[in-house]
Amino acid sequence: MATIVHAADLHIDGALPPQPGTYSLPAAEIRAAIRRAVEKLVDLTLTEAADLLIIAGDVFDRRADSGSAGEFFAAQMGRLREAAVPVLVTAGNHDVVCPLATGWPSNVHWFPADAATSVIFDDLGVAVHGQSLADPTEPADLAAGYPAPIRGFANLGMLHTSLDGSASKSICAPTSLAGLAAAGYDYWALGHVHERRVITQPTWAVFPGILQGRCPAEHGPKGATVLTTVGDAVVGVDHREVAVLRWEQLPLPAADGVDETLTQVSAVTRERADLPVVQVG
Repeated sequence: MATIVHAADLHIDGALPPQPGTYSLPAAEIRAAIRRAVEKLVDLTLTEAADLLIIAGDVFDRRADSGSAGEFFAAQMGRLREAAVPVLVTAGNHDVVCPLATGWPSNVHWFPADAATSVIFDDLGVAVHGQSLADPTEPADLAAGYPAPIRGFANLGMLHTSLDGSASKSICAPTSLAGLAAAGYDYWALGHVHERRVITQPTWAVFPGILQGRCPAEHGPKGATVLTTVGDAVVGVDHREVAVLRWEQLPLPAADGVDETLTQVSAVTRERADLPVVQVG
């Protein structure tokens, strides 16, 4: 049996989406929350006694302060090295040809961009196949060129992809569910779509969603996926929230005037005191 944590779209120190309205949070607070969520991702990996962490793209933003972001990420991956947990990463459209993809702790492996390759864990019975993006607007169906599955292993594919484009305006490495299924893998660890999506047929294909929501559009619980394999089969796929701030869209009853609106807002926030942050718009 193997336990694997699947995350994507960390966007450490990346550019933030516009935040409309007067209830926006300071950029520094959101960026700090992103870093804390990465720390909690490592905490989760250790708490779950996971055998492997896989990150399907956009660890960084090519417009970010790469030095500081890289040092932070390396320090967090170093915590996993001390626990002997391997980390596999594919570059996404925001960190293509990442200059930080070398010099990591010895437990971190970035998949190359020139071709899909495989990393085999004989002790876990797991084979992971992946390819980084070389172009932020990669037009090719990279999944079509992935290696054949390895018999007797649970085969996982990693890819940063817009899939069929239905959930993302930014197209990269487009493919289809039929194309993913044709690879013959047991699970596709995807990245790029910031909303969690779990597809079970014709094969497991999961977008864990962005690790930490950065604006009202990225609302709801955000985090990572924990999957369990037994033999060559995936037997469990569960979401774990790691975000330290959560944006929510909460319905308000119709109100007459500002005072009544504020009263309704106060009532709703009291009812949802479990939420660290409530965005009202």
